[in-house]
Amino acid sequence: GAVTADFKNAGDIIFVLGDTLGELGGTILEKVLDRHLAECPKVDTETALARYRLLHRAMHRGLVASCHDISDGGLVVALAESALGGGLGIDVDILHVQSGEKARSDLQLLFCETPSRFVVSVKPEHEEEFIRSMGDTGVFRIGLTVETTILRCTRDRKSTRLNSSHIPLSRMPSSA
Repeated sequence: GAVTADFKNAGDIIFVLGDTLGELGGTILEKVLDRHLAECPKVDTETALARYRLLHRAMHRGLVASCHDISDGGLVVALAESALGGGLGIDVDILHVQSGEKARSDLQLLFCETPSRFVVSVKPEHEEEFIRSMGDTGVFRIGLTVETTILRCTRDRKSTRLNSSHIPLSRMPSSA
């Protein structure tokens, strides 16, 4: 069967596939803040192709419950859309999104639009096989889906706070 973007079951494991490089240039956040936020995301075609092929195989083997691309709005939007679509909540720790190379800010981890990344949910019984099946293409376990509709996002198990004065909601682009 087809793999859709909405989370399916409470208790499924949430992964981010692909390195988060933290670029904020050209992103939805840059548009909302109405200021230049440095470099734009670039596609690494070699790693992207390898990730796409391995993810496709994992889907065909029934290892993937849901899959959502991380694009407009970054990780936070992909997580929210998958949770809302499935009528579930999330409990994630964005500390585990990092590739270990360089520390990233909360804004970078949540809103950057590094290409060729995905939010994937996997049943617990498929976790080890899924991780093995993805090889060294960047697999980061960030949390779980939960029964409630609360979207809990922490960093190193501490609350992640985004000062709403830095994100003027009245200037958010409409989706219409």
